[in-house]
Amino acid sequence: MLGGGRHLSPDLVNIEWSYEKHGTTILCEQETNEKIEMAYSKDEPTVHVCLQGEVFVVDLMTKTGRGQHTGEHIILNRKWLGTTADQPAGYS
Repeated sequence: MLGGGRHLSPDLVNIEWSYEKHGTTILCEQETNEKIEMAYSKDEPTVHVCLQGEVFVVDLMTKTGRGQHTGEHIILNRKWLGTTADQPAGYS
């Protein structure tokens, strides 16, 4: 559920975002996951998210991010959680 009592569409619930940092894959928290997926589904070019206390500017086309303060680089991954048969065309 999003803030204000709005519910996510079923497609958003079935998407999981994670990021790679220093060779370790970390799952995004639910609120961050929803924020990234909403921006991605609206074809927005970038989104700002806070990950482990650092604000990252995420390029949704390249699925990479750069920390605003540290300049640290991350790579994002988008995973469909449903079965392959349920996966809509174009999901990656």
